[in-house]
Amino acid sequence: MSRLLCTLFLLAVGAACVSAQGSKAATCTPLGGKLFSVCSKELAYLNTPGVYPLSSTEAPDDAKVMSVIAGIPSGLPTDACCAAVKQFDTAGCGCEGSLASSLSQVGLESTPTGLQGVTKISAQSCKFTPYVCPAASG
Repeated sequence: MSRLLCTLFLLAVGAACVSAQGSKAATCTPLGGKLFSVCSKELAYLNTPGVYPLSSTEAPDDAKVMSVIAGIPSGLPTDACCAAVKQFDTAGCGCEGSLASSLSQVGLESTPTGLQGVTKISAQSCKFTPYVCPAASG
């Protein structure tokens, strides 16, 4: 099932790349596809009710981050997942609002806040400094 979702995700984000030429989405969609492919077990854990789903609308505070990390199953996160999340995060992809929209097109509910929270949790767990999204102008 997760392989099917990843395939559908990659097809949808490919279409999103075409419509988002010149934007950060063109960089982030393939990085997001890699993250969803490599981190399927980690994401399954995060999407467990009460943990920290991608659809979260509140950023995790430090206590929530530590609580989530304390419950991570043994052997997770993998080195490959940490590398994929770090690459996604370093590119600022957690800040790319259109990525959540692309995910919803393939039935994966997420929010920009949820994506940013997942990268914050992953950064702590994988021991890297997370990217800080720039403040919205206007």
